[in-house]
Amino acid sequence: MVDLIQSLQDVYAKWEGKSQHHVKLMSIGSMGQKDSVSTIEGRFKNGLNNSCHPWIRRSTSHRSTSHPIKLPLLDLPKTTFIGDFKNKPTEYPSMVGKRPYMGACCSKCLPYSRVSLVDEVVQNLGFSNILLVSTMNEDCNFIVRKYHYVSHVYRCKMNSKYPDVTNKVLQDERVQDAVERTVITDIEEKKYPSDLYSLLLKQHTRRTQNILKNMKAIISSIITRLTAWVVFKFLSRLLISVQVNRGHIEVLKRASQTSLPLIFLPLHRSHLDYILVSFVLFNNEINMPLIAAGDNLRMPIIGNILKRLGGFFIKRKLDPKEGKKDFVYRAVLHSYMENCLKAGCNMEFFIEGGRSRTGKTCTPKAGLMAVLVDAYLSGAINDAYLVPVTISYEKLMDGNFVSEQMGNPKVMENLWSTIRAIWRAANSTYGTARVDFAQPFSLKEFLQSAQTQCKIGIKSLPSCNPISHNPGRMQLRRLSSSLSLYNSDISEDAHRQLVSYLAEHLSYDATHCTAIMSTNMVALLLLNKFRNGVTFAKLVQTMEWLKDELYLHGRDVGFSGQMVDIVTHAVDLLGCNLIEQTPEAIRTLSDEDKQKAILKPVISLPNVVELSYYSNVATSVFVLESVIATAVLVTVKEDLEALRNCNSNIKISRQILQETACRLCNIMKFEYIFVPPCSDLNLILADTVDRFIAIEILLTSQLFTNIGDGKDVSYLHKHSRHDEWSPESDEEDASYDEMLTVSLSESSLEHLAFYRSILSPLIETYWLVACSLNCLVDAPLEESEFLRQIRLNIQSKMAQGLIVYEESISADAIRNALKLFENLQVVETCIQDSIRLLYLTDMYNSENKLSLILDSIEEFRK
Repeated sequence: MVDLIQSLQDVYAKWEGKSQHHVKLMSIGSMGQKDSVSTIEGRFKNGLNNSCHPWIRRSTSHRSTSHPIKLPLLDLPKTTFIGDFKNKPTEYPSMVGKRPYMGACCSKCLPYSRVSLVDEVVQNLGFSNILLVSTMNEDCNFIVRKYHYVSHVYRCKMNSKYPDVTNKVLQDERVQDAVERTVITDIEEKKYPSDLYSLLLKQHTRRTQNILKNMKAIISSIITRLTAWVVFKFLSRLLISVQVNRGHIEVLKRASQTSLPLIFLPLHRSHLDYILVSFVLFNNEINMPLIAAGDNLRMPIIGNILKRLGGFFIKRKLDPKEGKKDFVYRAVLHSYMENCLKAGCNMEFFIEGGRSRTGKTCTPKAGLMAVLVDAYLSGAINDAYLVPVTISYEKLMDGNFVSEQMGNPKVMENLWSTIRAIWRAANSTYGTARVDFAQPFSLKEFLQSAQTQCKIGIKSLPSCNPISHNPGRMQLRRLSSSLSLYNSDISEDAHRQLVSYLAEHLSYDATHCTAIMSTNMVALLLLNKFRNGVTFAKLVQTMEWLKDELYLHGRDVGFSGQMVDIVTHAVDLLGCNLIEQTPEAIRTLSDEDKQKAILKPVISLPNVVELSYYSNVATSVFVLESVIATAVLVTVKEDLEALRNCNSNIKISRQILQETACRLCNIMKFEYIFVPPCSDLNLILADTVDRFIAIEILLTSQLFTNIGDGKDVSYLHKHSRHDEWSPESDEEDASYDEMLTVSLSESSLEHLAFYRSILSPLIETYWLVACSLNCLVDAPLEESEFLRQIRLNIQSKMAQGLIVYEESISADAIRNALKLFENLQVVETCIQDSIRLLYLTDMYNSENKLSLILDSIEEFRK
């Protein structure tokens, strides 16, 4: 035995030596070690903001072997005998000191892409601040250091190969067919004489040329370099740092060397997103993408600059009239994008369409995604790499969201308002921004995998992708050129399903690649855990707990340093309009007085709506826990106060708990994407229940068996994908269920209260909208009028003290509730004289029927 232990030690020593030889790392931050500079401001002034990751690669000139770093070992639990694991709850390994590497693509859908570009070295490269450039280094001469941004921009290599595809677009068969079709439609609808055909053809041909002229991008290297210098100067004044994962950049460089186009798909948070992604890519000498931008940005000066930075402009509404498609515009857009992809250009468009007004990820828009899928299915491109992207900001830059969430119409952008916004921003501080690029994955591999997952019956297309898959499986067939944007009304259901599947997965991937910033964490805790106020010391302690919880969920934070400084920084950024600080502003207090200071969220309108924006960014991490916590309280039919005063054990059925959770997920399906489309919601909910058992919010009680006729499928069978069991296969089979006990400890009840409060404002909004549906009984209303009545109803109940969460007035949540009721066929819409009308379906056109809908939502509100 001694010899065996000695042999193992020798092997470990050799392995450790090799690891140190290949990768030498140094610690710079907050994970288990103290920083040399205690404040955030000090860290940035001393150049330590080069990374917010606890590990960074040293340059060759600064390597030292005097202090070798040992790789951390996991402390595994010791057991006295082999059966201990059966009697003890699952113990999750500690993640303290270990930041997760976010962005790995789906192992189920993309097993080949997952291992093709990422390795262990890439995952440990750490972070860098792109505002700190190499021309600032002391080894550069005085002139270079003095004008470091100019020198850096001049040195950056830029791809000048952006071919002009104008002639190819105008000669495209799809475009010419659309022009001819439109001419024939005009003659038939407007009853023009047939001899006007040639004249109308020329008019629509000229219109096609004008559409393309206004749409296409014209990338200029001079404008790009000049803009990069301006952006450097602007961002260095606006932001403390812009953090980028070096590993993500290395993976993008590897992907760009494959000659396949890269499709960047960011979540949209700010107008700065348009520039920031291209800015990061330019600084790392990766080809800048062509960016799809709304035509609301095609304003004087600004529009011309964006055009020369790679922006191509798209109408906010592709069709001028409801129900009448503009086939010429759709065909030009489709052909332009397809020919750019065929020429090898990288491309970028926002998967959500517009900016998120709530902080949560919006329902993905599949329009431009359909062009990408069609380009592959038609053989225009062999493959493409898809790259979900997220940009995280510590402080909200686009302040008009609050007004819109209060029900006010959107204020359209113009040159003067843009200049004023830039001026205000230049005289403010917005903390830190972070850009995360998820792992690129093969479009072809995903579509073939989706075909299996969705069981989409689409016939074969010859494979020409370098990634080899199982040749025995069905391939995707070539679609007609009339499909996608040009003629989406005749697209096959399978094609639509495929595009929706891809868009939903991308949206989920991007959401779970989002870094949680300090302001997001503070807002989440203040609104959902300490709504009545908390001491600064308690908030700091809870922030440490929350950071560890984020790591356990595989999510990273966008900061490093001492938590006292982090919380001070976040509270200062959010300001006194969002957080009440007693006795005075935190930053002015001494360290001793700061610990006793009281922080309380401002929960009056409209301030609470803005604070909820910051909180919502982090809610996606805990939304499944919120679903289970709410379902627990619904299942026990008691509120939290009653549970605190309860002395006896409360048992619940696990099967009923998960069925209740599924109902809540169905209600909230327009607010969150709970699981990727390739996963089973029941399985994920079961895993969340297991986590509640592991942290002892729920306790296992007993497993009982009900011998039945086999019609009631047990959760054990329903949740197993490997079993081919079915109710018909064994009439004598039994139905199993597990009884769970709700822990009544103070810690468990605090966790339940925190998790439940995450979804409570949304549940209240849906309940309020359901209460307002009786306005539509036998009385159709304009949608705008109905929305106004809902807001009046909310304000009335708020004045009466019947509403707990003031943020439930959020306009986006109200619209999503209407989507749900339309999806459930409670409400229908129609267009009459260009006015959108709402009315109840025949099944629910009575108050008695509406009460059923109200009760199904109200059970989660109690």
